[in-house]
Amino acid sequence: MPMPHEPESIPQPEPDSAPKQSADAAANADSNAQADSAEFADLGAPAEIDTEAAAAVVAAMSSTQRGRSFGRLTDAAAFMAACQGKVPAEPLRQPRVVIFHSALASPAPGSSDPSVSVPRSSATGSNGASSLRTPESQTAADDIAAGSAPVTTLARTHGAGVRLEEIPTDGAALEFGRSIADSEIDAGADLLIPGELTEGFSVEAAALFGAITKTEPVALASLEASLTTKQWQADVTAIRDHMFRFRRFPANLLDLVRECQMPTVQSLVGFILQATSRRTPVLVDGCLATVCGLIAEKIVPGTQPWLRSAQLSPEPAHIQAVQQLGLTPLLAFDLTTGQGTGGVLALSALNAAIELVADEVYAITDAINAHNHGARSSGELL
Repeated sequence: MPMPHEPESIPQPEPDSAPKQSADAAANADSNAQADSAEFADLGAPAEIDTEAAAAVVAAMSSTQRGRSFGRLTDAAAFMAACQGKVPAEPLRQPRVVIFHSALASPAPGSSDPSVSVPRSSATGSNGASSLRTPESQTAADDIAAGSAPVTTLARTHGAGVRLEEIPTDGAALEFGRSIADSEIDAGADLLIPGELTEGFSVEAAALFGAITKTEPVALASLEASLTTKQWQADVTAIRDHMFRFRRFPANLLDLVRECQMPTVQSLVGFILQATSRRTPVLVDGCLATVCGLIAEKIVPGTQPWLRSAQLSPEPAHIQAVQQLGLTPLLAFDLTTGQGTGGVLALSALNAAIELVADEVYAITDAINAHNHGARSSGELL
């Protein structure tokens, strides 16, 4: 099979025929960018994580041979200690998966799975159309509502609740994402996993990452071994065309998100920003959610410390977005299932880390207390 390495034969885009901005238009764009950025001024920078708590966990695990043997589980437990401000971190009580779905044509069917919350259908556009709905996404939404999707199967065994949310098509997807985060946290969620219904390689996620990082399309196309050269070239062309479309949007990142006509992206960004502003850790899973986490960090610096990468897929844009965020995935199973599936799967590693490290911290504390008690009894501390 030929290897995908012939970008020279990729068709080139048509010259941009859009008129150049006038000075007045540019000034108006700058003014609008400032106004839109002010929308998130109420968030400010998220509260800092408790780095002292994280350092205490790392120091404790480094002090014993068994603690040192835990490897990167210590890092995961330190992350949760930093988010909770407690040493050791407490076990997760109410992790929640929220899956955003663009424009369902009708309310999702009643769920036969008690762990799945299916709200009523959100408002559709003024013409009642659901142009973003696809048969595949509708099937995935139906499976989630029925409790037969991959994410619901894993959620039942990992103690996570699943919520399927239809995104309204009234242009308020950013605020919608924020409101959903608020409702989950108000109801007691102590960790959130955002998800969406994309399965397999996401051209849109790759193009969005390329647009905000100025990465060439050839570095973002799928490297799946089964692809022929022509299929790989088609991926590159599709990514390039999407990136070319993004050039027509404002340079301000928040404006780009608002005007990119990608409600799922808008909802995910708003959801992540609101969750982290309220001191709630977020497990980002998959390419699109991770790219949205990167966007959130660029819009509101200080978001990143509240994020943890759940798992690593083989998508080049996902790998590069994780690197840009400076995160280390908990798992690397090459999942491209979507739905937050990798995030739920990573809960087992995260909970194991919390439990193991807590036991070791308590054992160390007991040993120190026993030593001090014996020293006092023998008069060594007098």
